[in-house]
Amino acid sequence: MIDRLVSAITDLPVIIQGALGSALFALALLVGQRLFALSAERYARSSILRRRRYLIEQQIKYNVLSATDYAARTAFVSLLIYRASRSLFKALIWLTFGLSFGIFGFVGFIGCLYYLFRGLNTVTPPERADDVPKKLEEIKDELSKLEPRP
Repeated sequence: MIDRLVSAITDLPVIIQGALGSALFALALLVGQRLFALSAERYARSSILRRRRYLIEQQIKYNVLSATDYAARTAFVSLLIYRASRSLFKALIWLTFGLSFGIFGFVGFIGCLYYLFRGLNTVTPPERADDVPKKLEEIKDELSKLEPRP
C-alpha cells in the first residue's frame, strides 16, 4: 500500500511533488501548533508556576493589542520575542544532545519539537477578545490569586 503511494507520488512531475511536500509540511506545522495551543492551557493548570507563566504571556500579548503608542507596543513585542528565545535555546540544547548521543536522538528530537512549539505559542497572537481591558483585568485578578512567587 505504501509502496504504491510512494510510486504514484514519484511518478508525478517534480513541481507537483514539491507542492505536495510543502503542503504536507504546512499541515504538520498547523496541526502541531493547534495541538500545542490546545494543550498549553490545560497543561498550565496542572501547576501554579506553569499557570503563572501562561498568564504572564497572555497578559503581554493583550498589552500588545491595547498599547496605543509604538514604543510601548515595540517593548511588549520585544519581551515576547525574548521569552520565546528562551524556548528556542532549550530546543537547540535538546537537539544537540539528541544528535550527540545517537541512541537518544529520538528523545532529543521530541524535546526539541516541544520547545519549538512552546516558543511558537509564545509569539502567536492571543485569542480574540471583544473587550481587551476587561480581559487584562481578568488576567491580573487571576495572577493576584495565585500564590506569591518564591
